[in-house]
Amino acid sequence: MRLFIKYLIFSVIFLLCSCSSKKNVFSAQRNMAESFLGIEIQKDEDANFFIEASQWLGTPYRYGGTSKKGADCSGFVNAFYKDYYKIDLQRSSSSIFYQNCSAISRKSLSTGDLIFFAFGKSKSINHVGIYLKNDRFIHSTTSKGVVVSSLNDPYYKKGYKESGRVVSY
Repeated sequence: MRLFIKYLIFSVIFLLCSCSSKKNVFSAQRNMAESFLGIEIQKDEDANFFIEASQWLGTPYRYGGTSKKGADCSGFVNAFYKDYYKIDLQRSSSSIFYQNCSAISRKSLSTGDLIFFAFGKSKSINHVGIYLKNDRFIHSTTSKGVVVSSLNDPYYKKGYKESGRVVSY
């Protein structure tokens, strides 16, 4: 239902702006992305990245899923990178880190970098998300699907394991 409402809002904005210029449509999409993601997009930032990310919000969690119909954490990251960057990543969160990324410090995070977590008894990487900005990241959770969270949230602070920058091959 949430996904339907999100698409309905985007459709209404598109229809209202369709008689306007492309610049006005883009501006409306940018404003919606800012609102949905809880960020402010600066002029020197890639607004299309944030617009694409916001369109994933509300996607339900589905184990093994890789689409907006349902995605697990690595499936979401994989699909986003394939669609937006045209880069194929490994399928599991730990494989993405060890085979597709170079490790970076948390202080070095930039928009589009990946954040890795180890939750539960496991000390191994078992969750991944995409860094947005200002300590916010987008990821797929088992309970709420694709959402935006803060790295400063105690749960994610405790589970934080690594940060990585995807290396193009």
